[in-house]
Amino acid sequence: MTMNYYVRCKICGRITRVRYQLGYSKMHPVQYKCLCGITIRGFFLENKGLSFNNGIIENEEQSPSLLVTCSGEFLTVQPCRITEENSIALFMPSPYILSTQTLDYEAYREEFTRIINYRDTLKQIVDAINELYDSNNEPLLKVTLEKYSVSNGKPPILNNKADIFSAISKINQIQFYCNDGKDLVKKVQILLEKVIRENSEEFGKFAEYICSLNCVPSWENRIHKICEQIFVKIDMLMPAISVDFMKDHEEFDYDNWSLSTASFEDVKQLYVDLYELLCGLLILVIGLDNISQRKDFDAINSVGGLNVNNLHDVSKMRNKGNILKILESTAPFESLICSCLDADIRNSIGHFSYESKEIANEWGQKISFEDPFGQQPPIVLSLSRICHDIWQMYKTLGIFNEVIYQIEMYRFKKEGIIPTVKTEDQQIKKKKKIYPNEDCPCGSGKKYKKCCGKNK
Repeated sequence: MTMNYYVRCKICGRITRVRYQLGYSKMHPVQYKCLCGITIRGFFLENKGLSFNNGIIENEEQSPSLLVTCSGEFLTVQPCRITEENSIALFMPSPYILSTQTLDYEAYREEFTRIINYRDTLKQIVDAINELYDSNNEPLLKVTLEKYSVSNGKPPILNNKADIFSAISKINQIQFYCNDGKDLVKKVQILLEKVIRENSEEFGKFAEYICSLNCVPSWENRIHKICEQIFVKIDMLMPAISVDFMKDHEEFDYDNWSLSTASFEDVKQLYVDLYELLCGLLILVIGLDNISQRKDFDAINSVGGLNVNNLHDVSKMRNKGNILKILESTAPFESLICSCLDADIRNSIGHFSYESKEIANEWGQKISFEDPFGQQPPIVLSLSRICHDIWQMYKTLGIFNEVIYQIEMYRFKKEGIIPTVKTEDQQIKKKKKIYPNEDCPCGSGKKYKKCCGKNK
């Protein structure tokens, strides 16, 4: 259902016809640029409709000078001026009709529901669990995990620190199990299992090296914090998430579409924070691909012009744009990393060297990213593309969560803290004798005699 609102700008007095697409979204921000240049900001709330901070909703139909289409779920057509020549624009199809013609609507609706349900029900619990873990409040942490972290209808077994960390990791990963058919977590789990099984000794060396950097606790905390930020602004990003479900996803033309829930200023810091964090985490996938392809975690694939000879050199690199140059697009782990990490855009934002104009019929929703050093032409991207890139970067964090989990579990086992095997799993394993030189059934990748069977 489409609702029509006639909104008068408090500054210039112009009327904008706002065509709002009602849908599943119960609340979200709304904003657009008036022809005078100011941003009209509002909010949609279920059962109350639209309201605006600096716009007045007129009770009667008016003659608009601008047409804006808004939706909390879909990308929309670009705003346009209303003249006698293009008055037919007032009768264009709704965002729902346009979107359902171009995307797998049922799949997107399921993903939309999953994301919002996570935001409204589980996210607060996950945030609380992470904060309890960071503050070392183990008694209350265990109580909270037992209450909310349920697997197969049963609470987790929390006999030791390894059990607790495992439960925390699993509940944090729930947000990354998406419905778009490109579940990165499942893919990286398969790759990790293969690396640990076939190169257990080298993976152990890699895990020990990563632990020696003393970065893992900081990485965990930063991942948790930025996931919190994403879901604070998830209503702003939601329309851009629909791009994942477009039938012509690879050929999608972002420039023809608009976003009515955010401005560039609303989301630019998310882009920078995600970029900085992901570039710092790249050492993890580079090391794993060194093991996978060269059987040596330290055997870096050298790049011309960079003085990088091993993984330790990567850890000391301060120019994160250069770390991106080391990535191999065909390597198993590195190929899972989103291709939208762009050092030039990050530098442009960091140096405030960009220009954002979103006035109808002039630029549309495009941002021009200038080279701070004046050596390259500007990069021009639409707001919908930037928001979609932010979502792709966020999803990539699920990969690193899984890698960190395996590294931490290796560390626990080396310290003699062995994860508890559930009773039903133990009963299954008792039916088959495990010989000393077989792989340990706990999944560590070690021989049974050097892991769970060490003291037996």
